[in-house]
Amino acid sequence: MNTARVGDAGRAGMRVAGCRGSDQELAVLIGPVLGPATLGVFAMLRRLCDTGQQLAVQAAGSVLVPTAARLAEEPVRFAAAWTRSIRITGLAALGSAGLLAWLGGDVPATVLGPSFRGDAGLFSALAVAGGLAAVLGVMGPFFWGLARPDLDRIIQGIRLLAMAVAAVALMPALGSLGVALALAVSAAAAVLTAAVLMRRTRDITVHATLTALG
Repeated sequence: MNTARVGDAGRAGMRVAGCRGSDQELAVLIGPVLGPATLGVFAMLRRLCDTGQQLAVQAAGSVLVPTAARLAEEPVRFAAAWTRSIRITGLAALGSAGLLAWLGGDVPATVLGPSFRGDAGLFSALAVAGGLAAVLGVMGPFFWGLARPDLDRIIQGIRLLAMAVAAVALMPALGSLGVALALAVSAAAAVLTAAVLMRRTRDITVHATLTALG
């Protein structure tokens, strides 16, 4: 194992832990470790996988916050809206992510050109990360609708911490694939955290939330 690279990854992880960053900011922060060429391919593939997440966040912000606020005093209807939103998003986002992950590097190689195929498994890991992030994008607005933005901030904090720890652990050996896996792991950790916090807030079981994912 390259000890210099481990040190660089550790310093990148410390920078990640000290910011409020998004996935894109993480890519910028680990750029010095990956190098500009690898970072460029990583950023393009990340953008290619990002459409579902962006659509989910935009729709969630305009629809789900007022919906959650309106149903706040109706536990049964609130729970139904929560699980239905997750089910619909999970079906669309995770379904498409699974297809993209199965196709792998052939997708960016066809759409962007052979030089954007990326490391083995990179596009597949980014597709999964994007699908999980889309699901997370419809969960956060429910906490805002309940006037509990503090819980959404906790979820994002857990995501950021998991991202930093996983990136430090995986990047030295796996390079850009390690970063993509860190994004997927951190998104999964955030989804699970959201499920646990909703259980404590509205008595919707974690099982019900995760089952809604399919």
